[in-house]
Amino acid sequence: MTYDLSELKSMQVVIVNTTTPWTDGLQEFRGVPLAALLPDMDGAFELRLTAVNDYVVTMPSDLMTESIPIVAYERNGALMSVRDKGPFWLIFPFDDNDSFTTDAMLSRSIWQLFRIDILQ
Repeated sequence: MTYDLSELKSMQVVIVNTTTPWTDGLQEFRGVPLAALLPDMDGAFELRLTAVNDYVVTMPSDLMTESIPIVAYERNGALMSVRDKGPFWLIFPFDDNDSFTTDAMLSRSIWQLFRIDILQ
């Protein structure tokens, strides 16, 4: 499946207000739930997420809910350029739970996201 920005903007919008280790102060991220971009699948699986710079991280499906993480396309009301960690950034609500701020979880908050593969 391939999505462009206009398709993402037409989907269910989720807003996450959180601080991050990579930005200053509270940030507002707007995007779509990662789960909404994936086909319905039964059982556990892994995702391989790839950034524009070839950074790759894997994530088990059990870390997703219907609303988080989000694939953010806006930060503080503006689209994100590649120089500004865009065009897409996988965001968890870091301030909501300490489990989101472990090294493993932080490594999954991939920016410059451009590809998601489902591994089984």
